[in-house]
Amino acid sequence: MHADWLPMPRLRLITVFLALVLVVSGCSGNADKKDSPGTGATATSEPTSTPSSDPETTTTLPEPEATTTSVTVTGTMQEPIPVGEVVQVGDWRIRVSGVTADGTEMVLARNQFNDPPSEGRQFFVVHLEATYTGSESADFWIDVSLKVVGPSNVAYESFGDSCGVIPDAIDDSGEVFPGGSIAGNVCWSVTEQDAQGLVLLAEESFSLSDTRAYLSLDPAATPVQRSTAEGVEGSSRLADAIPIGKPAEVGPWILTVVDVTPDATDLVVEGNQFNEAPGEGEQFYLATVTATYDGDESSTFWIDMTLKAVGDSSVAYEGGDGSCGVIADSLFDAGETFPGGTITGNVCWKVRSDDVGSLVMIARESFSLSDDRVYLSLTPG
Repeated sequence: MHADWLPMPRLRLITVFLALVLVVSGCSGNADKKDSPGTGATATSEPTSTPSSDPETTTTLPEPEATTTSVTVTGTMQEPIPVGEVVQVGDWRIRVSGVTADGTEMVLARNQFNDPPSEGRQFFVVHLEATYTGSESADFWIDVSLKVVGPSNVAYESFGDSCGVIPDAIDDSGEVFPGGSIAGNVCWSVTEQDAQGLVLLAEESFSLSDTRAYLSLDPAATPVQRSTAEGVEGSSRLADAIPIGKPAEVGPWILTVVDVTPDATDLVVEGNQFNEAPGEGEQFYLATVTATYDGDESSTFWIDMTLKAVGDSSVAYEGGDGSCGVIADSLFDAGETFPGGTITGNVCWKVRSDDVGSLVMIARESFSLSDDRVYLSLTPG
């Protein structure tokens, strides 16, 4: 199956499933509390009288303090933030860095299976930049909700008004660590009447304290030249990573990075005629890893484990099982493994050349309520 047919990688499907479980659980919990004081946007209560040991007296309990859901709004529909200006939305600094009011040809050229917009509509493409300012890590497509609104005053949503597979989608960016910056496109199918007057509404997806921002999408505007990363410090995990050659326990598996090939581009491209060479400023980075199963019964590595890589750019490289294409002796091709069994194979990522020299591998259990991770160095000492 062609990669563009897939709506999202396997890991993203897993993440969405877990997120849905959490949302459903949260909704169930809220439903049980909906009549309790202090759980809504504003809660009030009548004074409560409690009988005392003296039948002639009562004790009046104080009213609980009212709580409100705060909403921080930046810009308005009538006066949105100019194209290129930076706004803070939750843990993300965001800016619109470009607008293509009619990106229909661009989108249709990206994938032969994309359907053209219906009559009277066009594909509206917005280029965004975003920097993560939180303390742990996050995925932009989970954290931030984006929609556009025009003169019709009816919002265009990401799913109902999708353009299909678009070039350089920002939602394809990997997990981002503190100080990491990403850039890419979002797209909506909009009416021709709305296309010249759209405003982007950006807000936190899951937050009781909403942060909303209205950003201009004026196609004629000259973007303000600012950076979302200005004043934001990056982070590195290399100093704390387990060195090459040292084993590490990750759930029921013991992993060891035994060797790395920092530039495996020629090796990978020549290994399969369908593998595409990386773009300018990128290269294929290959790691050879051994994994010993230490569980009680048996298991399969590619089901149990998720492997990513990350360097000083603080943006993770996902898909260690196929981001380079077809690779020889893939670790993810190993079969069912029984207690004490050891498998050895390769893992590969397409990385930015600037990250070579700072890469670590992030290993974690795929199906675990704990987000415990182990960092193993991919950089020779």
